[in-house]
Amino acid sequence: MDDNCFSKVSGLGPVKKVVRASSEVKISFRRHSQEDLNAQASCIISKGVTVVKSQSLCSLQPQNEAHEIAKGHGTMVNVLQTRLLRLRAAQTLWHKDTNALIEYLLRLKDDSVLVDIMPFLTSRVRDVSSEAQGLSMGACLEMLPALERLLTSKFEDYIIAGLNMTREMIKRWWMQLKAATNKGVEPEWQRCSRSVSGLYMAIVSLSAIIIKLSKRKGRVGEKALVVTRLLDLL
Repeated sequence: MDDNCFSKVSGLGPVKKVVRASSEVKISFRRHSQEDLNAQASCIISKGVTVVKSQSLCSLQPQNEAHEIAKGHGTMVNVLQTRLLRLRAAQTLWHKDTNALIEYLLRLKDDSVLVDIMPFLTSRVRDVSSEAQGLSMGACLEMLPALERLLTSKFEDYIIAGLNMTREMIKRWWMQLKAATNKGVEPEWQRCSRSVSGLYMAIVSLSAIIIKLSKRKGRVGEKALVVTRLLDLL
């Protein structure tokens, strides 16, 4: 766990000191023999953290470090454990049936899990080499409400995940979506399926959000600008 992770979670300052101190204590262990350990244990000081008992030093294993980090942060641990269980369930569905995975994610309504899996779903849209492994247009259409939530999120990573998926949807079904814009023109419009017209209308409904995002600075603005230009070409 790096310094950035510690700085983002409130209340982990003391935990950071404990982990850093424990790492430095372990380095100190390598410089002394086991015979000297008990004698020196009571006076080892690392950045203001004093270790009194040699038994604590000897038993300071990775499992204990994890326990020290978790201690006093029960709520966060519960959140992470729940997230892990949901990701494992999603992984099982991923290997069995992608459409079942989509249904699970939509039923779950947990955007944190959705964002974790979104890069893999995006790759399934982008990969057209195997139709059996690709994500169907109908499944993508069902995901549009969830994408709208991501695009309106306050978290940058959520927005970027939504923009990446929207961009790949447009690129994957570009010809079909282009045909859907030619209303009244034969025979393209007659051949346009309900999924295509539904996907087109759903993506167009996101255009106002995406245009607003394109005016922002940084990665969000850059990615939103690309999607906006694609929408303009439809």
